[in-house]
Amino acid sequence: MTEQFVDITDDEVRPAGRRWLAGTPGWALLLLTAVTIGLTLIAWAVPGGWWRAQLAAGAAWGVLGLLWAVRLGFGLVLARAEVRRRWPRWAVVPLAVAVTAALLATRTPIRIGVVLAGDDMRTFAQRPGSPQPQRVGPYRVAAAEHLPGGGARFLLRDSGFLDPSGFAFSPVGPPPMLGEDMYTPLGGGWYVWTQSW
Repeated sequence: MTEQFVDITDDEVRPAGRRWLAGTPGWALLLLTAVTIGLTLIAWAVPGGWWRAQLAAGAAWGVLGLLWAVRLGFGLVLARAEVRRRWPRWAVVPLAVAVTAALLATRTPIRIGVVLAGDDMRTFAQRPGSPQPQRVGPYRVAAAEHLPGGGARFLLRDSGFLDPSGFAFSPVGPPPMLGEDMYTPLGGGWYVWTQSW
């Protein structure tokens, strides 16, 4: 005679298929959450965003949200006690959405980009007549030019969807308006530059 252990602390014994549908989010969903956050921050780390990465990030958030909502729905129907008991794991995805939205609202990825590329951009700005750099920090440069009165502006490769974007450095005040270009201040003489065509 063989003994079989039955966990009497579990509210109900569920078949394996139901456990997957109603089970607490595991490492796969948490890994998908982390990858989606990283992709989103990278997509918005350049002014105007890298639109291909933005499309991929949007699709990843859609898949993540659908998986989370379906599992939560089944969990509430099939294993409500487990959802209540393990609510911190269920809260990871909504918390990730809130933190990512806050980082994007404060333009944190772009500000980190300015920190990473700032020395290269300042060096070019302080040397009139110097050749256009191929890269500034992690960004590939499509075009760079010195501004009248000091400073420089940099159009970044693959940035923006319709209007290309980049950075402007103008330590003496707002950059001069050239055409219909727009400048959004970031502080410290740095601006987001959107080239209008």
